Amino acid sequence: MRRSSTSLLDWEIFQRGLLALLFIFLAAVTSESALDQDSGIPDRAQLRSVSGEVIKVTHGKYGVRFKLSSHAGTFNYPSVARGNGLLADALHASGNKRVTVLFDPVPKRSRFTDDEFHIVWEVSIAGRVVRSVGDTQSGWRANNSWALWIFFACAAVAVYNVGRTYRAYVRRREFF
Repeated sequence: MRRSSTSLLDWEIFQRGLLALLFIFLAAVTSESALDQDSGIPDRAQLRSVSGEVIKVTHGKYGVRFKLSSHAGTFNYPSVARGNGLLADALHASGNKRVTVLFDPVPKRSRFTDDEFHIVWEVSIAGRVVRSVGDTQSGWRANNSWALWIFFACAAVAVYNVGRTYRAYVRRREFF
């Protein structure tokens, strides 16, 4: 009986410890966005501008991707920036009109594919602003505000599991 009790305690220590490590990791990952609401938002001076006609537009779950005739790269207006449907409709309807984008010149890579793209912060069609830098920054900050709640939840679960792991460890030591 004593043997099975200790092996159950060993299993509990392992489970709780693993959960604690997982939630410590998740809290660490979300900490930058949680503690800095402007995380991921470049200064306007860092952005570059390019104009051209729209060649291709795809509206997906994670944003609106499109290409311009005057630039070899792909542009992505991320879903966190909000207003994706409006932008996709405007780009589809742009025809031969000149589209100007303000974008981050440092390309990003997709986590799931090898696609490389530039994050778009402002889009104008024929001189009319469809999505402004302010709109995009507002959506980005709103998304970052969720990170604060996720950070605190992960930190609380991590602390709870560290405590439970320690208590299980102390109980295990009592058997010897």
